Amino acid sequence: MNSDAAYILAMSAVLPAIVGAVRYKKIDPRYHPFIYMLVLVPLVETIVYISLKTAIYNGFSKLCINLYLLASFGVFLSLVYKNGYLSRKMGLYFAGALLLTTLVNLVIVGTPFVILYYMLCLADCLILFISIDILSKQMMAVKTSLVKNCWFWISSLYVVQHAYSLLLFGIFIFGLSTSIPNIKAIFTIYKVVNAACYLLFIIAVLRIPNRKDAPVYQISQTSLT
Repeated sequence: MNSDAAYILAMSAVLPAIVGAVRYKKIDPRYHPFIYMLVLVPLVETIVYISLKTAIYNGFSKLCINLYLLASFGVFLSLVYKNGYLSRKMGLYFAGALLLTTLVNLVIVGTPFVILYYMLCLADCLILFISIDILSKQMMAVKTSLVKNCWFWISSLYVVQHAYSLLLFGIFIFGLSTSIPNIKAIFTIYKVVNAACYLLFIIAVLRIPNRKDAPVYQISQTSLT
């Protein structure tokens, strides 16, 4: 898939970001980090696309991706912490682990201008772990229809996105990219899966409760401690 087609697919993230911006003042503030994450995606994709299409140093796009991964992980931790699905202590442990892995990854590759695959895969693992935990809680605890629950959509879509991302970029870590003949097709599917998830995030945004309707969570009862 060429960069133009990949960019068009990535821009599907604009739609949930617009819906989120429209609903921003109405929804419960605990869900604001989710809107920030949606806004970050098209912003970073645009910067990367422009850097690839112009004379800007190619490593700049990879640096932007690395910074985006760190920022989005921090915002994700903020989202789950504010909604009572992660304790402060575990959030600090996860953040520390990712920062330490980032430093080790930098020492190994010697430059921030390449994709930090170890950092990327750890972020995928942690988000996947937390999302599966949240999804399981929704399936066991929510008495109403799951499709009406925003956390069902958020957690299940993150499971899909980050499971596929972990599979794809794990291939690069183990040096299997040159031995797999259909790696380009796998990467194309990854882009399509991401685009589909971004479109479905519109449902998640629409299901976010308003300020007065937001349920109250107790961290000690529902979070990873």
